[in-house]
Amino acid sequence: MYIILIISFLLGGLIFYFFSRKEKVKKKICIWGFLHLFFYGALRSTSIGVDVPSYAMAYMSLPGLSFKEIFTSTHLLVSRDPVFYTFLKFLTFLNEDPQFMLVTISLIVALCVSIFIYRYSVSPILSFTMFITLRYFSFTLSGLRQGVALGLVLLSIKYIKEEKLLKFILLVCFASLFHLSALVFLIAYPLSKIKRINWLSILIFSTMVLNLLTGNGVVKLIVKLPVFNQYEGYVFSNESTSSGTTMLLIYLCIIAFAFIVREQFVKNYDDAYLMYNLSIVGIAITSLTFDFPNIFRMGYYFVVPIIVLLPAIIRSSLDRRFQHIVVYIVIILLAGQFILIGPGAGTENYQFFWK
Repeated sequence: MYIILIISFLLGGLIFYFFSRKEKVKKKICIWGFLHLFFYGALRSTSIGVDVPSYAMAYMSLPGLSFKEIFTSTHLLVSRDPVFYTFLKFLTFLNEDPQFMLVTISLIVALCVSIFIYRYSVSPILSFTMFITLRYFSFTLSGLRQGVALGLVLLSIKYIKEEKLLKFILLVCFASLFHLSALVFLIAYPLSKIKRINWLSILIFSTMVLNLLTGNGVVKLIVKLPVFNQYEGYVFSNESTSSGTTMLLIYLCIIAFAFIVREQFVKNYDDAYLMYNLSIVGIAITSLTFDFPNIFRMGYYFVVPIIVLLPAIIRSSLDRRFQHIVVYIVIILLAGQFILIGPGAGTENYQFFWK
């Protein structure tokens, strides 16, 4: 089904690209991408996604729980992030079928991601393809709480650009009510003020090397700090799997490309510093998943902007004659590794909810 999803999106996207008026192309492709993400997520069975069956069980138990019980219960399924289950409790007033939960959350995730791509991507076709083939979409189909948090975090980037600190903090804090890990994204605001790609890159990679030489000493020190000690459970938990060597290599290739062409990139893309800084921090966090598998949950908030970073690099650094060729090659390579390795997160054997 993922193959059909990718082919359908690409065919429609290319038709819009070549046969629509230039000023409406981006909007049409983003709407097309939104529809694919939404319907693919909304129409899936509750058996698709590693964590979805447990969410479905919790959803069906919510009509029998009061709001007070959601916050005070030791029931394993609703004890973490009770605000999320309070949100689901309200949904049960409209429909007690867990399929309604998937429809609603799919709508939130698809809408937030599509708005993010519309705002910041110079090539929505490549950005949506990356969101699917880099397995971010697969993750949102399983990790429902963090899928919602991720969507809200992506929307908060608007307030970083507008330098509206209070609105940014409020939206990130709201996202953290759905998944506590979202609070780590608060450091994105000071990160956005760094306008030295060379310095930041050297600092990040030096820290990575130091952490390696000290047996993860840097990570262990950071999570002991008062601000970050709440994430110790995420860092040292082994409940999740790492994103793998292939993903890390893809990230490193993209960030290396950005670093090499940084002068043209910064000159021709307004959000260059912001997206580069977020992406390189996300890559640094993701690189730790080999020793701390669950830490990828914190890295996702930072690394997802790489889906708008790569299109901007290609657009700003290559001759117009070669841009389309490179985009096509990148799409083929990404789709190839996605098909060979699989989508992950328990979403391989897709089924519609009516089957």
